[in-house]
Amino acid sequence: MKSQPAIATYRLALPLAVGFAAVVWMLNSGIGVEAALGFLCAAVAVYLMAELNNAFALLRVSSRMVSTVLTLLLAAAPMLQPLQTGHAVLLAGVAMYFPLFASYQSVHMPVLPFLTMLIVGTASLFFPLLVLAVPVLWISSAVLRALSFRCWAASVLGLLLPYWIGVAVVFCLDRMDVAQAWMQPFTHWTLPDYTFVSVGQWVVLAVVMLVFAVGAVDFFLKATLDRTRTRMMYKVVVFHGAAAVVWLLLQPQHINVLLPLLMVPASITGGHFSALSGGKVQHIVKLVLLLLLLGSAFSPWWC
Repeated sequence: MKSQPAIATYRLALPLAVGFAAVVWMLNSGIGVEAALGFLCAAVAVYLMAELNNAFALLRVSSRMVSTVLTLLLAAAPMLQPLQTGHAVLLAGVAMYFPLFASYQSVHMPVLPFLTMLIVGTASLFFPLLVLAVPVLWISSAVLRALSFRCWAASVLGLLLPYWIGVAVVFCLDRMDVAQAWMQPFTHWTLPDYTFVSVGQWVVLAVVMLVFAVGAVDFFLKATLDRTRTRMMYKVVVFHGAAAVVWLLLQPQHINVLLPLLMVPASITGGHFSALSGGKVQHIVKLVLLLLLLGSAFSPWWC
């Protein structure tokens, strides 16, 4: 069995995970435009995650485990592989962390919350209910000590900017039906409907939740080993993951769109656990999680 430092710094982990994801993509979704575009969106998200890890030193060692875990999670979710709205949420879910993390203790830099909300606002044009995550981001800014009245006002402007542009485009094209369709999820609020969730989707959700939970617990047990800034960032990530779990349980009919909001925190906490936890028990847990991810990836074949 490889030592923990060797596993954490194993350079071929990410290429092997990407190769596995590509094979799973073709087996589950075939070779077509939608599958190819879905894989491209996933690849961009994985690249952004790698850059996020490099930019903010999410791990104490040089490792690609954060982006590797995200790749495996995406491979383990067959229902997310063809191009769909969930990919816009996935890309926004990773990209928003760049300005959000950079805003740490930066109450005099309103451009950062503006950019954070601009990303979220743009993604909400594809999934309107995403605006419900805005209070979560405001709380996150407070946790990162980056919330002031100027920053809050800038975040509101960033959130509204895509809508100003969208309304202008809709008005010029005389397509008010598009605006009405966007408002429908708010005017026709539905109760949780678990009949929309298949067995395969439940399997994927359970595996992603388990990866997130294991990583979150392991982080809090060893939080003192990380720098203060890193601890604050991980607390925000765990908060986001917990909020995503609650949202998924309350609105399971949107599982394909909301699951990426849990996958991103799960990849960060799961990457932290994979790269920085050693010992026999931890290796067994990692092996079990890997087997569950592999089984979930081929769930259409046995569910």
